Amino acid sequence: GYIYEGDWVNGVKDGTAKITYPDGGIYEGTVKNGAREGEGILTMPDGLIYTGLWKDGQINGTGKLTQPNGDVYEGELVNGRREGKGRVTYKNGDVYQGNFADDRRHGQGIFTGADGYRYEGSWGAGKISGEGTVTYPDGSVYVGEFRNDLANGQGKITYPDGSTYEGEWVGGVIDGEGKATYPNGLVYEGGFKNAKNHGKGVMTYADGYRYEGDWKNGQRDGKGTATYPDGTVYSGLFKDGQRHGLGKITMPDGFRYTGEWQNGEISGYGKATYMNGDVYEGEFSKGKRQGQGIMRYATGQEISGEWEDGALAQQGENSGASD
Repeated sequence: GYIYEGDWVNGVKDGTAKITYPDGGIYEGTVKNGAREGEGILTMPDGLIYTGLWKDGQINGTGKLTQPNGDVYEGELVNGRREGKGRVTYKNGDVYQGNFADDRRHGQGIFTGADGYRYEGSWGAGKISGEGTVTYPDGSVYVGEFRNDLANGQGKITYPDGSTYEGEWVGGVIDGEGKATYPNGLVYEGGFKNAKNHGKGVMTYADGYRYEGDWKNGQRDGKGTATYPDGTVYSGLFKDGQRHGLGKITMPDGFRYTGEWQNGEISGYGKATYMNGDVYEGEFSKGKRQGQGIMRYATGQEISGEWEDGALAQQGENSGASD
């Protein structure tokens, strides 16, 4: 049952007292006009312990609250709930220090995990929300916007190896428009989906290689233009990172080809112009003339027929000199 042991003033509980409640809880502290007021200690059978200020019978003011699970809160409380500035030391070693509202982390605060994770910034209704900075256990650092504990919106991450990404995030994943840089000099700027190059984008390498065009799941896929360090330019279709479909290539030595490609190689029907002025139009396979085709030499001679492994295998009937 309820047991009151303490001071009385004019028939009213007032002064220092010890109160034992039916649920087994024990309060030791000051009482005013029959209610807990001032400094006091509440100990509950489940292990909860509160030491601090009281007002109007409720936990109000600054105090220390030890939860049954071992978590310890030190700070401001209103009607038994964390409200204002405070610090929680969790049983597992995690620590939060900052603002609380409605018994939850809210406003500005710093969370330090026992595993080395650290977040400093804005909180909303108990979750990381707004702008802040995360330092991950591996040394990666993210600075930017958050929603529901995850990177969301604009943000920049820097990895231990020096790689960076700055741009849009959705649900903790790189998604949208952004720019990635790597220690080897590689730079990609454009669209991302699920942390992979996706959509329109430009990739440049330190050696001068540059690709501008469509991407799909991290691969060059669709229409694009690749410029190589030696000045070679390919413009056309790509698939799974390779030249595939219709495309045109121009090389510094004067070689030009317009036509079909397969798996990165000239294959199918096309037209090739060689550095000496010769022109071949017809079928190719793996970069060589293969199948039906006609060669128009710079001298004016024309030869048509069946080609094999780059050489004429069977001459057609209409071959000869052109006018």
